[in-house]
Amino acid sequence: MPMFSRSTLPTFAGCLALAVSTHLAAPAMAQDGPDRLTDRQLLDEFIHFVFIDRDDVAADYAAQLVGRGLEPREFVELIEGAGLQDRFDRAVNEAIRSGLAESQAASLQQLYREGRLQRSRDPQEIAENIAMLTGPLRGRLLAKERLVAAGEYAVPQLLRVIDEGADPSLVREVRAVLVQLGQQAVMPLSVALREAAPQTQRAIADLLGQIGYDTSAPFLAEVAQSSMNAPVRDAAQRALSSVMDADGASAHELYVTIAENFSAEVASVTSFPGEGNQPVWSYQPTAGGLIFDSVPTPVFHEMMAMRLSEDSLRLVRRPNAAAAALWVASYLRLDIERPEDANLDLGLREPMYYAVASGSTIAQNVLARALATSNTQLARKAIEAIGQTAGGQDLWVASTGTAQPLVESLTYPNRRVQYEAALAFASAQPDQPFDRSDLIAPILASSIRGATDRYALVVASDPEVGRGLQRMLEGMGFRVSPAGESLDSLREEYETAASVDLVVASLPLDQSVGLVAQMGATSRLLAAPLLMLSGGADEIELRRRYGEDRSIAIRTAGLRSDQMQATIDDLVERTLGGPISEEEATIYAALAIDALVELAVSDNRVIIASDATTQLVQALGEDEGLFELRLAELLSWIDAPSAQQAVFDRAIQGQGAQRVALLGHTANSARRHGNQLLERQIQRLLQIARDGNDAEAIAAAGLLGSLGVPSDDLAGLILDARGS
Repeated sequence: MPMFSRSTLPTFAGCLALAVSTHLAAPAMAQDGPDRLTDRQLLDEFIHFVFIDRDDVAADYAAQLVGRGLEPREFVELIEGAGLQDRFDRAVNEAIRSGLAESQAASLQQLYREGRLQRSRDPQEIAENIAMLTGPLRGRLLAKERLVAAGEYAVPQLLRVIDEGADPSLVREVRAVLVQLGQQAVMPLSVALREAAPQTQRAIADLLGQIGYDTSAPFLAEVAQSSMNAPVRDAAQRALSSVMDADGASAHELYVTIAENFSAEVASVTSFPGEGNQPVWSYQPTAGGLIFDSVPTPVFHEMMAMRLSEDSLRLVRRPNAAAAALWVASYLRLDIERPEDANLDLGLREPMYYAVASGSTIAQNVLARALATSNTQLARKAIEAIGQTAGGQDLWVASTGTAQPLVESLTYPNRRVQYEAALAFASAQPDQPFDRSDLIAPILASSIRGATDRYALVVASDPEVGRGLQRMLEGMGFRVSPAGESLDSLREEYETAASVDLVVASLPLDQSVGLVAQMGATSRLLAAPLLMLSGGADEIELRRRYGEDRSIAIRTAGLRSDQMQATIDDLVERTLGGPISEEEATIYAALAIDALVELAVSDNRVIIASDATTQLVQALGEDEGLFELRLAELLSWIDAPSAQQAVFDRAIQGQGAQRVALLGHTANSARRHGNQLLERQIQRLLQIARDGNDAEAIAAAGLLGSLGVPSDDLAGLILDARGS
């Protein structure tokens, strides 16, 4: 017999429709009174609506759940207490892929991850899991899983078990866990190796040999070379042979090698990518052994490079230029990249003290590192140090006879670096030509005008999107050529620009990846920051690939103008030190004019001021009075008709004391280089000498005398004055 008769079916269908419509209306009810649903109910509804492809509804529930302000560990207990780990993971991943509930799902995912990390790293939790390692099989497996999740943070307590050695079976389990930790165990174990008790040293060396990461190599080499305990030396040497082919390499050289890995931020030395902080380890026997300082991730690699360089310098003070240069470069980078709210008490003087004290050879080495990695801010710091320490030929020729990095800075694709390198050379007054010395005067002249100009490139696969981005950037003050569909289509633009201050791209994933590679291989774009606009799965993949690159920003397409402005400001600030301000431009211009005047007065035949005549004439014509007289003085030293004529034309435009001073500079030019004025200009000068006020007439007359005007012109002045 059927369960429902035909006559009951409509009633059942109506009830079903009512139930479905009520369930779909739940989000609105929940928003009106969110306290009506428990945390568990909100979680269930989020998962349910994701699985029925209603991500828009799921987003509402996720937002309400995030708004409850649950602590991360509370949220973990909510999920795992209900046995929802697998369903939750699948739901958030699906919501992120769909894009409709992406931000809300990502917030829940982050909250869950933070909660699991907090729980796994809790010292009491670690201690309980270590105790479970010798218990029932299921407990042992769970304990190992949690200890591995704790990573480096579990190593101090695990090592203490080995150090105490009270329970051989527990020691065996602990050793297995440490090997399973792999890379995560290497740095804390390596730091402990040098100062632990001999028996523990042997155990640590064996473990490092089994784990097999070369990060431990310098520590093993130091112990193998310096320990007074033969079994310890042997264990360290065996382990060293396992982790690296280090035949003939000394410990101090290996410390520099590993420090370079940290400086380059290779993946194998970063324990917790994506986290805000990283542990930096030290070993203090009187304080319980291994302890760590939590260091902000943006400066973690610099701090580790400094520490390892210090280890190298501790073993060999000199000659050890590699370690010294890496230490100075890392400290300068740390100072550049440290977050504003980071409280780092390093017990050191400011970085520039060490950069200057280390001498010009080290500073040039630091500059070479900056140029090789396109680190504009580090390059400027290095040039500042070089300017205070180097002189003469040391600026452009190394002891090996090769060109110094400062020479390369003259063509580095950033105007600040070019300006500051040119100023350093001008200050040194070189007395013999060298590669690119002919660029210095034009670079100095270029800093006098247009220093605040900003140039951007737009690369977009959709022409309409490209035009929109172009208009937006122009509204922010950038000079922007028409957008291109590829970088190749913009070659002429970026090759003729003084420098490219920003590249904005809106491309599919494969083209975006190609663009990053192409920019890295194009000298004119090496230093340019890149903003990539994307969305969905492409954006997630771009963040995975380039999220840690300080020179790249990845944002969701469709940013508002204010959001775009904020993103660009942050990106340009951290890569280039921000745009050149009006105040900076004024300082650059003043320094450049002073340098060129000194070069012209001294008649320097290497940096020839007259090479920049065209730019200087144009600068005088466009100057608003700030540098007018100083530019006129500079041009008066240049033996070129256009220079003398430009100063006179500027005098004609002026009046009063300004005109008198400019006529004086024209006279100085005439005395040095002879009469180079045009006939029309001489006729105008005669008019001023005849009709001008006393001061102007005297200045004009003085100029006439300097020019050596024909006697009949002078006679006209005399006779006119007599009324004859």
